[in-house]
Amino acid sequence: MHSIEEISDMEADEIYDVERILNHRKYKNRTKYLVKWRNYDETQNSWVWFDDFQDKDIIRAYHNSLNP
Repeated sequence: MHSIEEISDMEADEIYDVERILNHRKYKNRTKYLVKWRNYDETQNSWVWFDDFQDKDIIRAYHNSLNP
């Protein structure tokens, strides 16, 4: 699994497709999400801050799935 720092080092113009969100955590009034990336195995899962998502729909869908 990759750390937040490793994700920050990714090139800003690269876009990765989220397969699904696995978990979330709050830290100092911010939320980060454990992401399973499409076409990558579980060893590549990583934590991503809410603000770093371009498409917030997947986050809404994740939270809706927690409270059906």
